[in-house]
Amino acid sequence: MWRKRPKICKMMLYKGWLGGKLNVWSAFNKKTRAYVKDPYLLRGLPDLLFFKGENYPAMLAIECKVKGNAQTEHQRQFQKVFHNPKLKRFYILAYSWEDVEAVLRREMLD
Repeated sequence: MWRKRPKICKMMLYKGWLGGKLNVWSAFNKKTRAYVKDPYLLRGLPDLLFFKGENYPAMLAIECKVKGNAQTEHQRQFQKVFHNPKLKRFYILAYSWEDVEAVLRREMLD
């Protein structure tokens, strides 16, 4: 699914959504030649975030996963706080583009 993020971004932009990838990567330490977690990084943020509409736009947070991987506890907490269909805020745990399309169709956000 990680390789599919650019495809999802292109498809969402094509459908009129504004947004893209959030910078959630760790920093690379050249001395130790290893990735280190940024202590100021908010845990649980989705991979992609999109907006559509005026005044009170619909918001769509997409967490991309490869088959077999599950959400972390921080991601589940973010989903619980963020997801609210009454406010047009949707959180999608996506294993493929079809997962995203299904929510867009079901919630009439296309």
